[in-house]
Amino acid sequence: MCLFMFSYRKHISEQDHCFHPQIVVYSVPTLSGISTAVRALWGWPTPLVFNGDSGQGEARRAKAHALRSVRKPGAVPPPEKRLIQKNDTMLDIFEYIDYRRLLKDLYHEQKAEKPFFSYRYIAQKVGFTSPGFFTNILARKRNISAKTALKFAALFKFNRAQTQYFELLVLFDQAKNHKEKKYYFERILASKRSKLKIVDKQQYEFYSTWYYTAVRELVNVYSFTGDSDDDFRELAKMLAPPVSPAEAKKAIRFLESAGFVAKDDHGVYRQTDPLISTGYEARSVAITNFQLATADLAKEAVDRFERDKRSLSTLTLSLSSEGYSTIMERLKMFHREVLEIAKADRKPDRVYHINFHVFPMSRHQQ
Repeated sequence: MCLFMFSYRKHISEQDHCFHPQIVVYSVPTLSGISTAVRALWGWPTPLVFNGDSGQGEARRAKAHALRSVRKPGAVPPPEKRLIQKNDTMLDIFEYIDYRRLLKDLYHEQKAEKPFFSYRYIAQKVGFTSPGFFTNILARKRNISAKTALKFAALFKFNRAQTQYFELLVLFDQAKNHKEKKYYFERILASKRSKLKIVDKQQYEFYSTWYYTAVRELVNVYSFTGDSDDDFRELAKMLAPPVSPAEAKKAIRFLESAGFVAKDDHGVYRQTDPLISTGYEARSVAITNFQLATADLAKEAVDRFERDKRSLSTLTLSLSSEGYSTIMERLKMFHREVLEIAKADRKPDRVYHINFHVFPMSRHQQ
């Protein structure tokens, strides 16, 4: 059975604007084939394949499906595509490491330009049941999921790189343990777009390598010039445990580039500032790295040094919350006193490390 249909095909060119007649012949074995032919002629959506359809009909339907999958100009892109459109903020999110602070700044920026941009508006767009949920996020009382992080990214029109960076900030903030936190922090630092202050990166590295702190203190003990390889071999052997000459040289080069040590008028390395402080974010990871490393050194010190060269003492106590708070205050006072003693010591001849460990050994009694 054949179906003859006569139609006009519009042909447009620069030379003429006219209609050309066109005869279309379809070989139709069934009534369903007639429907397919009519739909194909007029560009209607092609129905599902039936047993009576021909192979040519399947090809036409595949072509029609491919054409329909191409997004027309002006059409609204799917949510994942909308994430890569131009963002709606003047803030540089790559300068942030605290995603809650970023959200707070983004809110105030949008609120200043769009009065309707309220906590309730955010709740509606992100899917919160209560406007107070956003308040709890900023106050660190609630966390957000990976799905919610993407919704925030869509709300503020982050591009792909910004979205990925924002996800890292969320994962870093909400890491369940130090190992995870260290992993995500290092991924943030390694990000090509990250614009964290150089001092944060340097101080993170300073505290993440135990012998950097030891070398920094060691240059106050003896005159180190670093003029020859022998100098670095001697410096490496003076550490306990000893490091390689290459590691000693690496430490000096890092400390010098970071501004933690510098040569004086006599060509001898000295500390530039006896105290180093870091931001909370860098300290929370780097200091923990350092404390874990020095805890291992404390265990090794049992065999490395004679009793008169080291001091290890422990106490196991039962305390109330008030008693614990009192001890912590006393430890802080003692900590400050030790620093003052070291500061007043004019002739240091050795580097020491002092650990303070206080931790619970039972669950809290309700």
